[in-house]
Amino acid sequence: MLINCVAYQNGKKLADISAEAISDYVVRPDCFVWVALFEPNPEDLALMAEEFGLHELAVEDAQKGDQRPKIEEYGSSMFTVLQTRSSTATSPSSRVWRPTSSGSRRRSSAARRAPRTSSRSTT
Repeated sequence: MLINCVAYQNGKKLADISAEAISDYVVRPDCFVWVALFEPNPEDLALMAEEFGLHELAVEDAQKGDQRPKIEEYGSSMFTVLQTRSSTATSPSSRVWRPTSSGSRRRSSAARRAPRTSSRSTT
């Protein structure tokens, strides 16, 4: 399930965008697209792979339910796997963080940044 899909450019939010519009934004200079998925199905992952041009290993990792939390780079793409946590205490000093569910529930996010343009010259 798609949680959110947002395009940013030069550090500012441009818009909430549809998943089908991702490829239109990732080619823009200095543009960044954030996508958050929860328990993505094969169709969600196929669309993300197509729109982002994802590496096949990133897609394979997203399909596995028991991935450890991690961040990996594949070319100009960054792939993260996060586990949701909840606090068992109300006081910040006594918080204990625990997984909210089994390893089969996960968030997978993919982000891709367009190549930066630069006015630097080399001498």
